[in-house]
Amino acid sequence: MASLCRISIALAAVLAAATPAAAADFWSARHVHGSVFALVDDQWAELQDGDDVASGVAVRTLQAGSVELVRHNESLGLAAGTVVRATDTGGAVTVEQFAGRLSLTNLGTASYTLKTPSLVATANGASLVSQVAPSTSTLSVRAGRVPVNAHGHGRVVLAGQTVSVAAGGAMAVQGDASDSATADPKKADDDASGADDEEKSDNGVGNGGVPGNGGQNNQGNNGNGNGNGNGNGDNHNK
Repeated sequence: MASLCRISIALAAVLAAATPAAAADFWSARHVHGSVFALVDDQWAELQDGDDVASGVAVRTLQAGSVELVRHNESLGLAAGTVVRATDTGGAVTVEQFAGRLSLTNLGTASYTLKTPSLVATANGASLVSQVAPSTSTLSVRAGRVPVNAHGHGRVVLAGQTVSVAAGGAMAVQGDASDSATADPKKADDDASGADDEEKSDNGVGNGGVPGNGGQNNQGNNGNGNGNGNGNGDNHNK
């Protein structure tokens, strides 16, 4: 808990700015493992299995933490070291991923848009896994077709393909498209909720107000992170 007290006020201001949610806008926290927190009233509160997470509320997992947020036929799976915020504006859901590894499955009627620091993707009737890292961000499509736009360049990524976007903006697509674009979408949930690397530092907080990515360090030192500014990420060892 001590590390949470050191999270910058700037981060809280960015992530807490949200419109109060209607009852239908809640996600339910399932399969909570390790340390998982939601930003409620400018304070990080620990999540438990069955807790509701309202639209516009940021959720953060620490080292070895993971959680699945479920609503209707939609799910968000957060692996360790992940920060996201999902906002429902009446049938259109925007998921902001600031750091870490996220699986997104949308088999419902809502229109989902995923925004990361490097790309914007639309996931309707699709399943994907997104990884945000300092040098390269990747998005792998497990089922369906996902339009992706990065730095003014767009393309449709099919099931079985992975798109990577380098820090400089270069986009590359790898993998062969599956014969069927309707592969089992639950595979993405299994991958993201499956454990992360055994030794990882938590995400730093940039001076610009969003989380940066902490470097790995097994000795308890601080890892450098970049948000919208430069920041230091605390290392939490098991």
